[in-house]
Amino acid sequence: MRAFWIYLAGTLMAVTAIGYGLYAAGVSPTWTVVAIVLIAGIGIASGAGLSRKKSGETGRSEAESGGKS
Repeated sequence: MRAFWIYLAGTLMAVTAIGYGLYAAGVSPTWTVVAIVLIAGIGIASGAGLSRKKSGETGRSEAESGGKS
């Protein structure tokens, strides 16, 4: 679960930087919000997938375990 929070913190920093950059460039607030929501969604989904893979790993492949769980 720790990997998820680290990933989420990185996503938050990226969203903040991109949001500020778009604001400084004079992009419409509507498109700035769209970009922030899109990037945040991708970051959260990627972080959830990353943490799920790490918590679901057993260290043994199916072939090594004889196909039994």
